[in-house]
Amino acid sequence: MPANHNKLTVFFSITTLFLSLTAWSQPTAVEKIASLETVGPITAIQFIANSDKLIFSEESGALTILDLTTNKQTSFLSTGFPVAILEVSADGQHLAVAGKKAIAIYDLPSGKQLMFKEDFGDPGILHFDPDNSNILIYTREPKKLMYHDLGSGDRMQIKTVHPIVHFIYHTSGESLIVGTKQDTYSVDLNTGNTRVFYRQNQRGESNIDRLGIWYDHCRPLAFTNSGTFLYTRPYGSFRRYLTVFDSSTGELERNVNVNYHVALDENLQALGIAEDQDLMLIPQCVSEKPTQTGINLTLFNISNLKPIITVTSYSFKKKAKGNARVYYDLSSNGRYAASYCSTCEGPTLDTFIIK
Repeated sequence: MPANHNKLTVFFSITTLFLSLTAWSQPTAVEKIASLETVGPITAIQFIANSDKLIFSEESGALTILDLTTNKQTSFLSTGFPVAILEVSADGQHLAVAGKKAIAIYDLPSGKQLMFKEDFGDPGILHFDPDNSNILIYTREPKKLMYHDLGSGDRMQIKTVHPIVHFIYHTSGESLIVGTKQDTYSVDLNTGNTRVFYRQNQRGESNIDRLGIWYDHCRPLAFTNSGTFLYTRPYGSFRRYLTVFDSSTGELERNVNVNYHVALDENLQALGIAEDQDLMLIPQCVSEKPTQTGINLTLFNISNLKPIITVTSYSFKKKAKGNARVYYDLSSNGRYAASYCSTCEGPTLDTFIIK
């Protein structure tokens, strides 16, 4: 066989591989896998890291694992109490669940219970640290932030300046970024010291050293490995800005009016993020009216905050009481998405493959 033919074959192989990788980084289609009916209403969903499996909780406290490659459901365990929050560690080894006045932590591969605590308060936020050795627990009633060591079981309370709206770990694992109704600050987990991380004044100027009047209800959403800080803040009555902040320079990079506030604020549902694929899944309101009519779950590009493709849309019941509730997540490889709208007619757990 001529040598030039071999070179041409290699060239085409490399080109095909490059094109396939490029195509994957920019999804062009979404296909629904299934719409599954569950025994009871779903209260939380999350993908297990580095896998194609989703774990979800039902109102009864039953936990189920769904394999999206086979569409097979496996009953995992029953917590014995209604679950409101579910959090899986980044290594896929631990699972934390919480409801009113109760919290439990499990070894995910075996299902062994590692901690169970009643009369704990009303947990609002759970986060495993980046090295998966500790978990942070924020309770709304009473308002406390606790640092729980998974190995020793020791707990330490962390001082907070104002009631917390949301918090995330810095990628170093050494500090937290905490959003409140007044400001956004960092907490050093070794010393407990706090410092202002970000504020913004009325002129829109922003800097970690420049103080001013803060637009309230800042919600930290993600801190990427490159140092990019993603958060939301109100803009007008029914809109929010999704903002990218460069932590190395202390300056805003981009502001995008994504016109939503339903799931992120009312349900304390964080972004579904596939950082290696530069993708995130966020809910967008389809209306600016006070009475929300529905949302679009949309894939965005993290680096430029541009929408890529809508995964699915939901219309809410006209007479639904309270806030709209949509639970959703994106697998860490960016290949699958899942969502559940509890305030929609005939709610189902919807799963999707992203192509």
